Amino acid sequence: MGIKPVADVPTHSQGYGASSMKDWGTSAHDALVKAGAIKPCRHHFDIYLRTHGKDAESHAYAIATNTLKFGEVQEGPRRDFIDLVSDTLDRTPDTCFICEAAYERGDPRGPPLSLDQLM
Repeated sequence: MGIKPVADVPTHSQGYGASSMKDWGTSAHDALVKAGAIKPCRHHFDIYLRTHGKDAESHAYAIATNTLKFGEVQEGPRRDFIDLVSDTLDRTPDTCFICEAAYERGDPRGPPLSLDQLM
């Protein structure tokens, strides 16, 4: 089957499960955060960074499996959900692009708090 892009993953609003259930993308992200496999940038809390902790990554897969197993997310093939967790982890950067741009410019003010401050 392969990895489904996030846009192709059905959400509860598309007819799967009760309205209290999370969509797959949110659940995959939450499992990675809870396990410590990804974390927010210390300056930009909406940008998540990969921690590269192998134990944390393994724990994230266990959390994701339990999330699906216990019905906290809409039903679907387990392998597809685990592939989405893996894809989300692979797409998470190692460094914050806003902080990187500030450091590359040699900005003495330090990392900007928003992309607008780089302009």
